[in-house]
Amino acid sequence: MSPSSQGRFAGPPLPESAWAVLMAAGLPDSAIRPLGSDRFADDQVREAVREVATFGCSLDQTSRELLLGWLCALRDHFSPRFGALLGSEGDALISALEATIIDAGRFLKFRRIAIAQLARLI
Repeated sequence: MSPSSQGRFAGPPLPESAWAVLMAAGLPDSAIRPLGSDRFADDQVREAVREVATFGCSLDQTSRELLLGWLCALRDHFSPRFGALLGSEGDALISALEATIIDAGRFLKFRRIAIAQLARLI
């Protein structure tokens, strides 16, 4: 991953617009960062997750950990929103990402950051 002007990671080699939508929806990139004051648009986030999910386990390790941390934060702490937004598709993506080799410590760090960022957006 290459450095970004907004944070530590620019995102994986996939359509930048999808990753940018997820970043605006609280996807962590290194530390808690300022986010826009607007709530994210469910349709845009749903479509971005679907687009990123097509890359699934072929994403690099850091991208998988970022995405998994954000998905688990959304599911575990904002479950009604997760259910309405992603439902079984989100659960399937979480299961697929959990089956890959991840660094548990980094995943937990990213999940904690995602919780804080989602709390400001939801």
